[in-house]
Amino acid sequence: MLFLVFETDIIQDIEKTILKIISFLGLEQAELDMHFKSNPAGRLRSRFLDSFMQSRSPIKKIIRAALPSKRAREKVSFFLRKLNQRKAAFPPLDPKLKHTLLESYYKDDIKKLENIIHRNLSFWTHR
Repeated sequence: MLFLVFETDIIQDIEKTILKIISFLGLEQAELDMHFKSNPAGRLRSRFLDSFMQSRSPIKKIIRAALPSKRAREKVSFFLRKLNQRKAAFPPLDPKLKHTLLESYYKDDIKKLENIIHRNLSFWTHR
């Protein structure tokens, strides 16, 4: 089995981790671009635009007729969704609440997981 820890395997050394996954799956190694930011935090600029993008609107039917290529529509949709996002930083969790959650709910499970996967996860409990 292959166990990956987000903070140590993926964040700290994505290239080594991807190679480990490829090897584990028995795939042929390939040249991969690892320089990307996946799933960055964001907030909507316009709730109206977001609702419009998700709705079945008569206006969207007109746009569909004007852009018969599915690929072109996907590009426009991607562009509008990206345009409607702004970067957001979320405030850190209150240290007292974090400690309470850890002690009340997660600490025992983290210890059990350490035993199952034979990895030190103390950085989850001592930050």
